[in-house]
Amino acid sequence: MASLLLAIFTFSQAELNGKITDEKGDPLPGASILLVENGQGTAADGQGFYQLKNLENGNFTVQVTFIGHDIVRSTAQFSGSPLTLDFVLKAAPLLLG
Repeated sequence: MASLLLAIFTFSQAELNGKITDEKGDPLPGASILLVENGQGTAADGQGFYQLKNLENGNFTVQVTFIGHDIVRSTAQFSGSPLTLDFVLKAAPLLLG
C-alpha cells in the first residue's frame, strides 16, 4: 500500500525545463526563472538551460529576467508531466538619465 501511495505522489509532481536565449540565439547564462505564484525559481546554466522539479500541478505565471533585457511572462499549466518552455529575451532599450 505504501508503494502505491509513493507512486501516486511521484506521478503528481510536475517539471519545467527549457532554454533561454537572446534574439541572436545566444544563451543567457544566469537568467532568472520564477514561478510568480509560489516563488519557486532557478537560474539558467552556462548554456542557457534551466530546470525546475517537484512542482505543484496547476496554472502558474512563469517570469524570466536577465539584466539588460525585457522581462518575459508566460502562463504554464502543470499536470504531472514534464513541460518544456523556451524563452527568447529581447535587449531592453538603454535609457540615459
